[in-house]
Amino acid sequence: MRSRSLLLVAVACAWACGEAAVDTPPPGAGAPPAPAAAPATKAAHPAPEAAGQPFIGVVKPRRAVNVAPAEGGELAAVHVRAGDTVAKGDAVATLDDRPIREALRTARAELRSAQGRLRRAEINRTEARRKLETERELVAAGTSARRALEDAEVALQRAEADVRAAQFAINEIRVRVDTADRRLEGTELEAPFDGTVSVRFREPGSRVAPGEWVVRIISNGSPFVVFAVPPDRRQDIALDNRVAVEVDNLEPSLTATVRQISPELDSASNMFFVEAELDVPAELEDRIQPRLAARVTSVSDGAN
Repeated sequence: MRSRSLLLVAVACAWACGEAAVDTPPPGAGAPPAPAAAPATKAAHPAPEAAGQPFIGVVKPRRAVNVAPAEGGELAAVHVRAGDTVAKGDAVATLDDRPIREALRTARAELRSAQGRLRRAEINRTEARRKLETERELVAAGTSARRALEDAEVALQRAEADVRAAQFAINEIRVRVDTADRRLEGTELEAPFDGTVSVRFREPGSRVAPGEWVVRIISNGSPFVVFAVPPDRRQDIALDNRVAVEVDNLEPSLTATVRQISPELDSASNMFFVEAELDVPAELEDRIQPRLAARVTSVSDGAN
């Protein structure tokens, strides 16, 4: 029993670590701690050795994602609860967007002001150019002093500098406006695919950090069973094999089709991990839950 429990933990950890690459929030954001590094000398892990002994596994959804904001803030609303079905693009939670909207209004007002300064600077530049041309003609005709021409040249340089400064200010403010627009879009957290809400981590009014989980969504479609295969039995498993799966507290046993086999031995568990797509009868769909323990037996060719 202890060997089976340890192996089940290894399978569950391997599955969780695979998802962590996409879903892991920053430290302190509610995620489970990272596993400790494996020691240099491999520990002996329990593994089935007899050819007839079942492989130990765990049920997992086809796909699972922890929805989290890119930017922290206060949750104004969480629109779903565990068990709710969602479609891709549905809003599942909303952050308080009032501070962002205020910053956006301020930036847009500053942009309008800067655009007004640019128009005035361009008018002044046009006038400075006209005056410089006039002074050149007067100096050429001998009716104006050289000093007046030099003053007109300096005035044009200043006018052109004012135009460049106004353009720079506008570009800087536009960056702020674009950033605020993107931040505003990010306050609406959406379902990335059709599925079901399995966990609601946070409630309205709570503050969340960037990357902190709000809800977990599992995809629709047939679930998978992930199971561990020791090196001496790796040759017993191939893609498209059909396997029998016994799930804890579920009768009768199910069948599954092998869809993926890890190409390398997992260094921590000294196992290969295999994913098989379960064939679940309609009457059992609501009883198949992620993380249920499973035993995989009776490997057969997919053609059978």
